[in-house]
Amino acid sequence: MNPLFSHVKQHFASLRSQQKWAFIWRVWIETTLFAYIVANILQAILRSPGRTDLDGYSPLALVGLTVFVGPLFETLVFQCVALELAGSLRLRRFLQFAVSIVPFAIAHFFAGIPTFVSAGVIAGFYFAFTYDHWKQESFFVGVAMTFILHSSFNLVGVLGMLLLR
Repeated sequence: MNPLFSHVKQHFASLRSQQKWAFIWRVWIETTLFAYIVANILQAILRSPGRTDLDGYSPLALVGLTVFVGPLFETLVFQCVALELAGSLRLRRFLQFAVSIVPFAIAHFFAGIPTFVSAGVIAGFYFAFTYDHWKQESFFVGVAMTFILHSSFNLVGVLGMLLLR
């Protein structure tokens, strides 16, 4: 087995062994750092235009949409429905994750390549991983843990966006 693949597999196995709050803060830090570093590198290379579609929203509306409404809806559609459907089809775990990540990433494509890669692919993977792991305990725990991760991830982005206005 490839040493890098083996190391990554061991890393995610160690995350799976964590209790809820140790899991969530470790995965949140990893997701946030990895995704935002990649987004900033891609933004520097590609010089994507800023998001003008959000200019008309008040700060409260932006927070409400990006921290509550969006993460709940996306968790239910892109993680719960997608992973449960893929699981019912008995697809391999890699394909189950792809069924979740690909549409999630496509839904973020309108915001530009940096967002497509960082929020769509990278964060989408971590959201799928979180739901897949915690749904074993219960559907509610899977949704709650994924929502908390997604919501707190988005909070960093929306606060940054508001500070740069």
